[in-house]
Amino acid sequence: MDDNEVDQHKDTWKFIKKHLNDMKEGEDITFDQLLVNLKLTKQNYLLAVQSSLKTPTIFLKRKPNELRINNYNAACLSAWRANMDIQFVLDVYACAIYIVSYISKAQKGMSELLRTACEEAKRGNSSIKQQVRDIGNRFLNNVEISAQEAVYIVLQLPMRKSSRQVVFINTSPPEDRVQLLKPLQEINDLEDDSDEIYASGLIKRYTKRPAKLENVSLADWAAWYDSTGKPYIKPSRELDIDNYPLETNLSGDDDNNEEEESEQKNKKRSKARVIRSVCFNKEVDSEKHYRELIMLFTSWRDEITDLLGNCASYQEHYFQVK
Repeated sequence: MDDNEVDQHKDTWKFIKKHLNDMKEGEDITFDQLLVNLKLTKQNYLLAVQSSLKTPTIFLKRKPNELRINNYNAACLSAWRANMDIQFVLDVYACAIYIVSYISKAQKGMSELLRTACEEAKRGNSSIKQQVRDIGNRFLNNVEISAQEAVYIVLQLPMRKSSRQVVFINTSPPEDRVQLLKPLQEINDLEDDSDEIYASGLIKRYTKRPAKLENVSLADWAAWYDSTGKPYIKPSRELDIDNYPLETNLSGDDDNNEEEESEQKNKKRSKARVIRSVCFNKEVDSEKHYRELIMLFTSWRDEITDLLGNCASYQEHYFQVK
């Protein structure tokens, strides 16, 4: 079908729509009589309706005298006993957008607020510049939210829930990653020649994993083992001078303490976390793409040397270890 035919069917649809609107509540006629009144064939009628559609749509069969009747379900209508307007969901994304837009529908509070601010600015004996500043301050210091969101905030209800935690693994090269500094107090407590000024992160904790997890990949580590919890403190029955339990075992068995601390911190989760990463495009940056795959799904200790190995490129190393 060429463009001229499409335009012709669109014009026909406009004519049909106008005719149906002029029918108000509809007329007690058959569909064939409607086609006669429109001077159209059934095929042209269907093509005209089809020209108005941009997405797949389901049309329920209706008589010409049922123009103003919404879509309904007989069983639900008898139970609901109120207005109903339902439709088949053919696009899940569109359905989600509709629901989110509806529940977050804004109220008219901000418009009223700005209108009041404008009136107050006009009544005041101030310059135009000062009036604009006052209105701007009023706008910036107030946030408009939906009634539903306000209820959630007031009742301190969680805005979202999930059955799994999500963790992001920054698989960018070290020079492209942003690192956070340790708190100033911790930096001041460091030795003068220490350069450990950056806070520990997931990748750093992975490189210092215990020997028993040597063959665990970064992806498995992030999903099952990584934890930022407080260090394990072995309980002790000994008391200090204030008659409180000692926080550490001073028996000198440091090796056992380290093993128990490691086991406590790296205990396997009952549910794996969902991992996310940068996901470099294979076509745009193939080297970073293959580097990311090696980084996530092989075990390594030194990011600089182990990921590249003895190969000339990350792609070569990837196919070597694949």
